[in-house]
Amino acid sequence: IYDRDQGSWERIQKHSIDFVEAYGDSQVRVHADGRTYVWRKTLAEAERLLDPGVFLRVHRSTIVNADRVTRVK
Repeated sequence: IYDRDQGSWERIQKHSIDFVEAYGDSQVRVHADGRTYVWRKTLAEAERLLDPGVFLRVHRSTIVNADRVTRVK
């Protein structure tokens, strides 16, 4: 994922991702390790690339890491 703040590419380990949310027309925000990255993918594209055994689509605009879920209200 390209990190605009650092001006460089950064590899994000899947276990460090908390959630992914839709952002604009063709981008998502990836929240990992307390940071937010913008990824030029649609949410559907991101969903296809993420492990379905780990990541759950919980809303039309949000994918969560199931290992990070501690409570459902």
